[in-house]
Amino acid sequence: MIGVIADPTDQDVVREFFELFKTPWEFYRRDGRYELLLCAGDGQLDRTAKLVLFYAGRKMHFDDEQKLQTGRQRKNSCILSYQGNRIAI
Repeated sequence: MIGVIADPTDQDVVREFFELFKTPWEFYRRDGRYELLLCAGDGQLDRTAKLVLFYAGRKMHFDDEQKLQTGRQRKNSCILSYQGNRIAI
């Protein structure tokens, strides 16, 4: 199950996205158990999810806490690198 933490203003878009792809999901519940938790912006970090993905168009508190460098990329392609693993985005 995918849990989603999103701004109330984005919730209609989130519903439409998951309905389009027929993917099991729900808005985050404290008592929920999730394989994946998608957090838009500075959501609370839920350590019970197997994988937590934060996404935002700006620097977040998590970036500062983890001492991550952020900045604009002007390349045509982007590679996410974490602990030696690379994923094309």
